[in-house]
Amino acid sequence: RDSLDQLEKQRLDELNSLREDANNKITLLESNLKNASFKLERAEIREREALGLAQQAKKEVADMVESMHKTIADDRKKYHTEMMSIHNIEIKKYASQLDVNRKENARLSAEIVEVKSSIEKQIKDF
Repeated sequence: RDSLDQLEKQRLDELNSLREDANNKITLLESNLKNASFKLERAEIREREALGLAQQAKKEVADMVESMHKTIADDRKKYHTEMMSIHNIEIKKYASQLDVNRKENARLSAEIVEVKSSIEKQIKDF
C-alpha cells in the first residue's frame, strides 16, 4: 500500500511539475506575444511616419519643380525683355545713322545740283 501511495505521490509530483512547466511556457508565450505585439505596434508607427515623410518629400520635390519652372519662365521673360531692349537700342542707332545718311545724301545731292549748274553755266559761257 505504501508503495502505491508513494507511486501516486510520485505521479502527482510529476503532474505538478508538468503543470508548472506548462504554466511557465504559457507565461513565456504570453510575454513573447506581448513583446511581438509591441514590436508590431512600433513597426506600424514607423511605417506611418515613413509614409508621412515620403509624402512630405514628394510635396517638397513638387514645390521645387514648380519653383524651378517659375524661375525658368522668369529668366526667359527677363532674357526676352533684355533682348528687346538691345534690339530697340540697335534700331535707334540704325535709325540715327539712317537720318545722318539722309542728311548727307541731301547735302551731296544739293552739291551735285550746284556743280551741275556751274558746269552747265560754264558750257553755256564757253
